[in-house]
Amino acid sequence: MKFLSVIISILFFYSCQHTSTPIKKQTECSIMFQPFSGMDSSFTTAIFDHFSKTSSNSIFILPEEDLPEASYVEVKKRYSADSIISFLRKGVGKRVRNLLDSLLQI
Repeated sequence: MKFLSVIISILFFYSCQHTSTPIKKQTECSIMFQPFSGMDSSFTTAIFDHFSKTSSNSIFILPEEDLPEASYVEVKKRYSADSIISFLRKGVGKRVRNLLDSLLQI
């Protein structure tokens, strides 16, 4: 048991040493919120306001969309988060193009 404690202590102290490699600056990104039909718009607005105050990134609210029917699990009587995330990932390019088109028209 002492041996294991010594090994863990050595690893802990070794991992806390400063490195000579500089930390890369994170690149800026855009945050897009996708509201779904049936969601309370005040909830979306509150989230948008919070991120606007705390983040230096560009933040957009996309137009409301219907939840995909395929993501509903009848047995559990709820939507599957994995299916919704997959749906959002597949259509992200289309959503970005639509967002850019709407911004360029302003």
